[in-house]
Amino acid sequence: MQETRIQRIAHAWRRSFGCAAVSFALVAAACGDGGDPAGPGNPGPGPGPGPAPGTRVLPDTLDVATLVDAVVDHMPRRNTNGYAPPSPDQRIAMVGILAEARAGRVARADSLADRYDYDVEATVDALHGDTLLVMIERTPIERGWGTYIIRKGAAPADVHVNHPLFDVNTPDVAVALYNACRCRALLIAGTHRYANGGDESDMARATGSVFQGVHEALAEDATMAVSVHGFAPMNHSAPTSNSDAILSLGADAYGDIEANDDARDLRDRVRAGGFVVGLVEDDPGYNELTGSPNPQGRYSNTRFGHGRWIHVEISGFVLIDRNAYTRLTGIIAGWLTDLVS
Repeated sequence: MQETRIQRIAHAWRRSFGCAAVSFALVAAACGDGGDPAGPGNPGPGPGPGPAPGTRVLPDTLDVATLVDAVVDHMPRRNTNGYAPPSPDQRIAMVGILAEARAGRVARADSLADRYDYDVEATVDALHGDTLLVMIERTPIERGWGTYIIRKGAAPADVHVNHPLFDVNTPDVAVALYNACRCRALLIAGTHRYANGGDESDMARATGSVFQGVHEALAEDATMAVSVHGFAPMNHSAPTSNSDAILSLGADAYGDIEANDDARDLRDRVRAGGFVVGLVEDDPGYNELTGSPNPQGRYSNTRFGHGRWIHVEISGFVLIDRNAYTRLTGIIAGWLTDLVS
């Protein structure tokens, strides 16, 4: 009976991130132009009941991709007001709960998380056999604070998904990267970026989120955090509109943007793989997708200097082509593995 809830979630109504045809309209819908297929008139899957008290919610062996698919299926959609901004104390508490789990006190972390309708459990990665710590909100999702997966003993490289519904297939890319590089942490935002009004539910803008708090805690010893995004080429001018990917180290608190040799190395590897890619502040004309407002980048760049957080914008034409984004993910994973080894 241990796998009851995760099986129920994983086999419930599932959103398809695949696309049947490539067109400008499709790519615009796929990459942040209001094209989320589950909007106000189509809110997506209905929530299932939560687990009984004391019931284990994750299987003993976990496929990360299956879990992430299930999590994304149940996220609050656009215009649902499904995100409940945490108070400062709640944010501190959630970051502390994850710290308890990382320190080996998983049962205590799980107990503390109960008041926020979260579960914290250890399980085994089905792909690598590593121990994973998972902090996941129960359904129905009423807070939308995100899902956090920590690989015990991994090199300190982290992967972020700020817009898992708005930027199509970015959860797939992030999971593939997380698995391929055997990275330490996978941070997944808990709702559509426009679940609430303004930037309140946008984890690439909100500064008081649990997502931001977890990043700040992990950033203390992170070699690199990779923030995965998607963009619609037709909404930009050349050379961005003609590119498969845009790389940026983001800005610091003063708005300063820089490039460094590690980012140049990634750019050169991506180019060698047959993709058109630009690096902000190194290649002329790439000033439209800098990642500058992102608070995770601003925090890391201000505290440690540029080079421990990178913003990877991927064209919608790549994101709807599994073969293309799989090749690109492999290149990024190889770069990241070399960087942390």
